[in-house]
Amino acid sequence: MAALAQGQNYRISKFHWVGQPKSLPEIAVDTEERAVYVSWNGATAIDAWVLQSKRKGDSDAWFDHVWVPKVQFETRIPIPRHSEEILRVVALDRQWKVAAYSRTASKHIRTTLQSHKTGQHLYWIMTGISVIFLGVYMYRRVHRGRDMGDLGEREPPEKRIVNV
Repeated sequence: MAALAQGQNYRISKFHWVGQPKSLPEIAVDTEERAVYVSWNGATAIDAWVLQSKRKGDSDAWFDHVWVPKVQFETRIPIPRHSEEILRVVALDRQWKVAAYSRTASKHIRTTLQSHKTGQHLYWIMTGISVIFLGVYMYRRVHRGRDMGDLGEREPPEKRIVNV
């Protein structure tokens, strides 16, 4: 059995921890389902979401429509028919204070979560860079041998006579 070094402990300590991300809550509008999906990666103290809307062009006239408790990582909020065109979601903490506002979106335009888009773009960028580096590596490897005269056609080794 292995011994623990001095000062090490096998026990786990628990403590109250609250995640407060610097990013905003993310929303995605599904025009076919007439719903908004909201998530906020890392936020642990969110108790509820409120869907708000306003007319296009109005500056501060937001109307509250639907209150939904946060139960899962991603929450579905139905869009009421009487809502205005521009939507946003308000994150409420456990004291029912506003923790953050999402970006705005039109209820008539289907959107996706920005974090997923970023991940997809990063994937394709990294794939492209990898293909370029692999191509350069293979090109240099093939042509380095030709520059040195090594085409795989070497003369046979000299025959050595060994006296017994």
